[in-house]
Amino acid sequence: MKLVTNLSTFEELAEKIKKCISFYERKQMSKIIYNLHMDNGEDISISFVDNNIAHLLGIDTEYLKSTGYFKGSSYNILKEVIDNPYRVSKMVRDGHLNYKSFISDYAFDKTENFQLLCSFDLSKLEFICSYSKDRFITANSRKNTENAVYSTDIIPLEGDYYIAFNTKDKLVILGLKKNGRRYYPMTNRIINFDNNEEMDFLYNLLANQNITAPTYINKYDSRRYYNIGKKFYIYTKEKIEKLRRLSFYREEYGCSVDVASGYLFTCQRLNNNYRNNEELPSISKDISSFMERRLPIDISYFESKYQSVSKDIISIIESYNASLTKSIEEAKDEHTKKIEEERDALHSLNEKHLKELEELRREVLAYKKKNEDLSIENQGLKEVHAKVRELLQG
Repeated sequence: MKLVTNLSTFEELAEKIKKCISFYERKQMSKIIYNLHMDNGEDISISFVDNNIAHLLGIDTEYLKSTGYFKGSSYNILKEVIDNPYRVSKMVRDGHLNYKSFISDYAFDKTENFQLLCSFDLSKLEFICSYSKDRFITANSRKNTENAVYSTDIIPLEGDYYIAFNTKDKLVILGLKKNGRRYYPMTNRIINFDNNEEMDFLYNLLANQNITAPTYINKYDSRRYYNIGKKFYIYTKEKIEKLRRLSFYREEYGCSVDVASGYLFTCQRLNNNYRNNEELPSISKDISSFMERRLPIDISYFESKYQSVSKDIISIIESYNASLTKSIEEAKDEHTKKIEEERDALHSLNEKHLKELEELRREVLAYKKKNEDLSIENQGLKEVHAKVRELLQG
């Protein structure tokens, strides 16, 4: 991690940010709408806006504005800062600013990955997390692995979707927040796989959430809303590998995988690509029937029924069956949980009745004792009465 500590490193960062802004403006990113279609059947529209760019590049323009030395929009303040790094450095030397107060520790990393986030390269898109605060589980719920350290003061995230891109030895996470009909980038974070704190963040992001893969993406010009690029797909073999990767995240981080719609789409594409295989339409129809009902598929059934079941088809079936495992386990867990809750409720009710019965038993014993005492007292009074009457008669 490279930090900004002096004029030299700040000038270096400013140059990198200038290149990012140049790319952003040259590609007219603020005019582009990405329609992302996902394997869980959902689709969302994504747009970049000028005033979010500073945050995505690690510069806190809200803090700079609060000092009173900078005015205007976030985007204009960002440009002002990088256009005159010497002026900012002088403010730091004079004690008016502090580099750490407005520059993220990850600013250099953010500039390195900015173009990747803007381009939405499907080949590097690792997973999409549909985030729900209702499903949030903290890291301390996880079974700690040896030598792993997890903090417990984590709070739910604010984004609606988190998209992860794989860049060799790390993940770049882009957070999206809905505003109106579209989703806008609100944050980005670098996840190094050898950093416990960052892996802790990844667990808190994924645990008990739903993840999926991209099906395809459309690119539009928002000014006229026409398609400025064809649909971008993932080739079948690459698609299968991505689906297998989702299984890794499911097993490692306890999330659910929802890709049924994507499997159906892949089957349809295979059907279109291999029309010379007369059996393939029937195979696709059979597979689709299982997938629509979210039932596991027996590969041996297809191999016995059809003469030519390709490796691609078998790989799709295997990945699909694996994706169901988590859902089946969750259903079992939910059923078990319901039974346990009913059992606990009955146990509590039984305990309550036992306590009430014990109270009644004690009351009965108390009344019995009181009755015995009254009987003895009555007998004594009778004897006294008899003696008094004898005295009166004598």
